[in-house]
Amino acid sequence: LLQKAASVGLDNVDILTAERARLRMHREAEVQTALDSPDMKTCIDPLTLDKVLARARGLSLPRWETMLLLEDRLSKLHTQLPIIKALEAALAQDTALRSNKGGQQAGAGVDITEPLSHLYEVANSVAEAGLDAKEQWLPDSKGAELAAEVSRRIHEAEEAAKRAAA
Repeated sequence: LLQKAASVGLDNVDILTAERARLRMHREAEVQTALDSPDMKTCIDPLTLDKVLARARGLSLPRWETMLLLEDRLSKLHTQLPIIKALEAALAQDTALRSNKGGQQAGAGVDITEPLSHLYEVANSVAEAGLDAKEQWLPDSKGAELAAEVSRRIHEAEEAAKRAAA
């Protein structure tokens, strides 16, 4: 009788309940495997990380340590990625300005803040986000190196302006 019911497409309530439980357990196992993956611990794509975390939340999985760490990482990515993009753009703009000027530095009587305003702005963004120290950046992002390069270029330009003014 059960075989006939199954062949027609009618399922027993207990069978349907068991099938739903099996599917849920399968989804939970997939999400837990994804969360525990080493790739997630170094993921710099917030969309990928957010998808996995959303699936875990959708399944009402308990928030264990790995999930909390990944949520913290996602929060840092949302803060740091726009700043990293701004750092890259500011450095590219500075490089273009330097190449247009033939590499010459600010001379006497020249306001160095104007050509360096893009570097000052992004350096202020870094400070406002509380990312002054290298340890505050995600270790697998290039934010710390880019921020150090911006600081170095600002310092070099200020020193060159002091030497030119003296």
